[in-house]
Amino acid sequence: MTWNYLTDYVFDFEWGFTNKKKKDGEIVEPMPESRVFYTREPNAEKFNQTTAGKRSNWSQKINLYMTDDFLASAATIALEKGNTIVKTDAYMFVSRSNQNEKFVHTYSATYRTAFTKFTEIILPPNEKPVAHSFTVLDASEDQVFLFLENHGAKSPFGNIYVSDEEAHYFSLSLENVIKSKSVDFERVPSLDGTYVANIYDPKADGGSNDKINELEEDGENSAHPKKAVFDQADIVA
Repeated sequence: MTWNYLTDYVFDFEWGFTNKKKKDGEIVEPMPESRVFYTREPNAEKFNQTTAGKRSNWSQKINLYMTDDFLASAATIALEKGNTIVKTDAYMFVSRSNQNEKFVHTYSATYRTAFTKFTEIILPPNEKPVAHSFTVLDASEDQVFLFLENHGAKSPFGNIYVSDEEAHYFSLSLENVIKSKSVDFERVPSLDGTYVANIYDPKADGGSNDKINELEEDGENSAHPKKAVFDQADIVA
């Protein structure tokens, strides 16, 4: 097997090809099997690779690029300041660094547009539009369960949102969902549309709100508990 050099300073990479089947009467833009997406810092120096593009240190110098010919011609910028890629057969999500490079905005595209038309997701009114990171929990039923770390960098909690079919509009599903190494959220395969999650319930310890009222500001009005302390009595499913 022969390997050919394409480019350098790449942080994330995904094939554009999808196994998603077009529905009857559905309009889907054609996409070549050679389509590739990647995020790259075009003017990077080697010492930047240890920090740029990582959680809590996002970069406005990194862009999302797309190529259909393995860079035989110049790549197209699919999303400026796009840092990381999360792709399923039907959806692609990209984190876009904000100005202070501590938070990201989340953008989405679908297989219907061949993953070329990215728009920022829309959350309910009064919900923070930025987060420290995001996790796509499930996208198996023509909707997306999205976890946003929007309680602050030191908080073990976040919120889960559920999307419309286009993964553009999201509504709040669960607050104060617990995340350690991974989000405490699971799909039940034997029961369609059934999911299980662990959440922090401040009322479970007799109605005290002390743990979530001890807040401090962490940029862009993102509040989080100063002490991420909770026990089994605080956790409900």
